[in-house]
Amino acid sequence: MAHTPHGSWLGCTRFGLRDLLEQSTMRSETVQMAMDEINRSLDELGVTNFQVESIKNESPAGADVAQWVVTLVSKLDRTKTYSLGWSRTP
Repeated sequence: MAHTPHGSWLGCTRFGLRDLLEQSTMRSETVQMAMDEINRSLDELGVTNFQVESIKNESPAGADVAQWVVTLVSKLDRTKTYSLGWSRTP
């Protein structure tokens, strides 16, 4: 999902983060939009036990490589969180 262009998968049009996260470096409201889109995608795909709690850009200012961390939270037990990170060279 992280490397897929937003809107490129016919099975779930909200799927794809690459474009949204690249835009978020210019527009901070895009991170919230990406979180909303991921949560809608998860629902459409039948993944109902988790939702995105946060997306953080952990790239240093001026870095050539974008580093992101997405944190998921269990809808059944909000104390259970799962984080995944990835890097992308623009």
